[in-house]
Amino acid sequence: MKAIQYIILAAVLVIGSTVDADDDDLPTLEYYITRVDSVLALKYLFNDIPDFSVTIESNYYRTNYRAEIDKSDTAAWRVSYTGGKAVNVTIIDSVGEIKNTLPDDFAIQPLWNESYHYYFYPNDPGVGRLSIGFESPEPARGGLISGFFSFDRDSYYLQTVTLYYVEVNDADHLSRVYHFTVVDSLPVLSELEIHRKKGILTGSKYYRETLRFSDYDIR
Repeated sequence: MKAIQYIILAAVLVIGSTVDADDDDLPTLEYYITRVDSVLALKYLFNDIPDFSVTIESNYYRTNYRAEIDKSDTAAWRVSYTGGKAVNVTIIDSVGEIKNTLPDDFAIQPLWNESYHYYFYPNDPGVGRLSIGFESPEPARGGLISGFFSFDRDSYYLQTVTLYYVEVNDADHLSRVYHFTVVDSLPVLSELEIHRKKGILTGSKYYRETLRFSDYDIR
C-alpha cells in the first residue's frame, strides 16, 4: 500500500459512508456511547487502572511523496506502568531513528461529546459488533476532527478506534488507529497505528509507526 493511502485511510473510514443521525437515533447513540465510556474508564489499563507491565514493539517507516521508503527502524521495550504512566522502561531493541519514540501515554478520552455529530454505520449486522462515527461540527485546526469506533454491543468493550486530527504534533494530518483484545477479562490495547503527513518545501513526507503490545502482566 502506498504511503499516502495510510494517511488517507482514517479519513475514509470516518467520513466515507455514514448515515446522518436523526432525532430518533440520538438517545440510542448516547445510550451506547456512554456505556462504552463507562467500561473504558473502569477497565481500560492505560486509563489509570491497575499496575501492569507489557512488551511494546515498534515498526517505523518514513516515505517520500513518491511513496518510496527512505527510512525504517524497529525498536522494542518492556514497560511497567503505575497509575497509567510509565515508571520503568527496559530496552529490548534500541532505537536507530530518533523519531521512532515511545508515546508518553495511550489513554483514550471519553468518546461522548454533546457538541459532536454522531452516526450509525450502515454495515451494522445487528449482532456482535456495532460501529459509530462522529465529526466535529466546526472542525478546528490543532484538534480532533472526526472519529470512528466499533465495540461489542453486549460487553461494550472497544474493538477499534480511529481518531483523525489536523495540525497537531508537528504534523499537517495525524491519525491514530487503536486495536483491542481481551486479557484476563480486561480490554487491552493490542496494536496502535500512527500515521502522519508533513508538508515540506519539496513536497510531503509520510510517517507510519505501528506499535504492537504483548505479554501483559497485570497485577
